[in-house]
Amino acid sequence: MFRRVPVFLGCTEVGCPPAGGPRDKNNRYKRYCLVTVANNDHHNTRKEVIHLTLEQYHELAFRTAREKEPGDRALMVAALGLAGESGEFAEIVKKHLFHDHPLDRNKAIKEVGDVLWYVSQACTALGVSLEEVGQMNIDKLRKRYPEGFTPERSIHRSI
Repeated sequence: MFRRVPVFLGCTEVGCPPAGGPRDKNNRYKRYCLVTVANNDHHNTRKEVIHLTLEQYHELAFRTAREKEPGDRALMVAALGLAGESGEFAEIVKKHLFHDHPLDRNKAIKEVGDVLWYVSQACTALGVSLEEVGQMNIDKLRKRYPEGFTPERSIHRSI
């Protein structure tokens, strides 16, 4: 039995890159870590660290997509899927914060993964890579918050 757990702040496994991972010549992160846990039996758990780039994720996600070509249908599927999965994630957070439910972290992570899958499909529909979208977003944020986020800068932003 395998399950993948995203490690967003860097992996703690021996031999993994520091938080965020290595950067390329344009100062972009090359990869992030996923930890695959394999339960061989009830007493033995083995961890294997897999390094997966956004491009590799996009390729793997694409294999499970129905819409394989950019266009309006693919865009509609991605947009509606994003809305639905984001809503499911929001529902988990709402129940935790306002209904006093314990946070089901694993379920929340799975919903975030579903959101990522639909973001990947949106990229396919728009004919752009996940890496390009990520870089464009970082470039926009660097212009908007050159010294990092501050509430003052957020209120009086021009970008």
